[in-house]
Amino acid sequence: MFAAGGPGGLYKTSVYPTVHTGGIGLALLAGAKAQSLPESQYGMASIRFRWNVSGTYMQVIPRFMSTAADGRSDEKEFMRPFFANSGDMNSMVFLKGYQWPFDPRKVAGGSSIVDILVYIETVIKGRRVFLDYRKNPGSLISQPVQRGL
Repeated sequence: MFAAGGPGGLYKTSVYPTVHTGGIGLALLAGAKAQSLPESQYGMASIRFRWNVSGTYMQVIPRFMSTAADGRSDEKEFMRPFFANSGDMNSMVFLKGYQWPFDPRKVAGGSSIVDILVYIETVIKGRRVFLDYRKNPGSLISQPVQRGL
């Protein structure tokens, strides 16, 4: 038996401080079998100042903005086209405050779709994502709904 505490450095992007590397990675590399890994929580987080994006961060309904990799150019609200209307989008953002950890059961019709959309924007498209509290989220009513992630 090996008890290592929190996952620390198990994930590439983490809210854990960089000095919290944890011991589980070493145990897994040595051939240990893991149990209860679904209990570790992961989800959106600030990575410069390491803090998870939960609670009141989402209940104020920020705009989800993305930019090109430089963090300045090609700014856009990227989530709205994936929802039938802005009310549905805002409901999922609000729920993210209560359902912070990613949960695959909450992707279809749940708040974890927000995590998936951020992942697509950052990892797949190589863009930077920011929460903007200065303005209300736009409605973008004229844009068609995109289907099929």
